[in-house]
Amino acid sequence: MILIAPDFGSDALTSLVVNHLQNKIQVCAVRTPLIDQEGLMSVLYDIAAYTGATVVSKDLGMSPHTIDPVRVVGKVTQVTISKDRTILIGGFEQGKVSDRMRFLENFVSDNPVIGDFDHDILSERISKLKGGLLVIQPGGRTSVEVKECRDRIEDSLNSVRSAIDTGYLPGGGSALLHAAQTLSRLQIPKNTDY
Repeated sequence: MILIAPDFGSDALTSLVVNHLQNKIQVCAVRTPLIDQEGLMSVLYDIAAYTGATVVSKDLGMSPHTIDPVRVVGKVTQVTISKDRTILIGGFEQGKVSDRMRFLENFVSDNPVIGDFDHDILSERISKLKGGLLVIQPGGRTSVEVKECRDRIEDSLNSVRSAIDTGYLPGGGSALLHAAQTLSRLQIPKNTDY
């Protein structure tokens, strides 16, 4: 079981550690990112939509002591937890995820005054819900090779983002191919001096 919350009280952590040491229940406590309350709740609702869980909050009039645990837990097929990130894979509530994505997309389109920073955050949340996850771990024999690999990956990502934002032109000599096909159809007199 994974508990996701902005913070855990000492009593809760003590209880989790004791249960773990006695092999009663396997629980992992994950803290949410340090963001404002509104952003925090939005991220928790995204996770709840993905996993089929229910957000338990005092603001909603709910308490951990008064809820039925079976009704509020969600499911995923795989979880990867490290010091800096938690990756949830295989959420089971595609209907709720689609509804949540539509809600976020409508929010972005209905609010033209959203700043670039907020727009990027919302776009990132939408892509995470879509499952658009790609983890690239550049490697190399030396730190210089790793840095060069990271720079190439970053350049590629920036090129793709730019192409998506502003459009693109076909490359790889396709312009020359089209020009050659057009020129082969032209009737040019042979004894013309250029």
